[in-house]
Amino acid sequence: MTKILPNFFLAQWAILTAQRSSLLHKNKANNASGNGAAKPIINSSTPTLTEGISTAPSKKLSECRVLAVDVIALDALYVRALLRKTMNITCDVAHSPSEALAKISEAAKNGKYDFVVCNLDKRLGLDGLELEQKAGIISPGTQFVFTSAWEPKDFPAGKPVLRKPYTPASLVSMLEQRCES
Repeated sequence: MTKILPNFFLAQWAILTAQRSSLLHKNKANNASGNGAAKPIINSSTPTLTEGISTAPSKKLSECRVLAVDVIALDALYVRALLRKTMNITCDVAHSPSEALAKISEAAKNGKYDFVVCNLDKRLGLDGLELEQKAGIISPGTQFVFTSAWEPKDFPAGKPVLRKPYTPASLVSMLEQRCES
């Protein structure tokens, strides 16, 4: 199963890229003909996997271990692909809070995760903030970076939050900043 997931993700990424290209061409054709068709869901501002990342991660960040947690499988796999494939940063994936806690507990025995990139939404029990509290008991010092589709006014004060859809560069930048602190 583990070997299938990267291929599945790459296939999904290829499908999304093809859909994006198709929608862009249709939109340009519709705009040229003047029929005012609806805007595509995926547009030219949709980030590519390495968009905006001009340099390799800092030595400190490249030595970090990251856990991506999201109940939406492709969101967690996107973070892993970005960090592992393009930045060569060790990144594991968990698709539920309970799976995340189990991985954090296991990792605490042989080092720890330096970062957890986690959605704030409360879909399967714990939200990201509750996960952060429980993980802090198991593995003190593990830093959390949250992602959310919520409005920024609803973000918890003082917590590092990336609003979805975020760019790859903003994720790497956020991790770099947290790595330095």
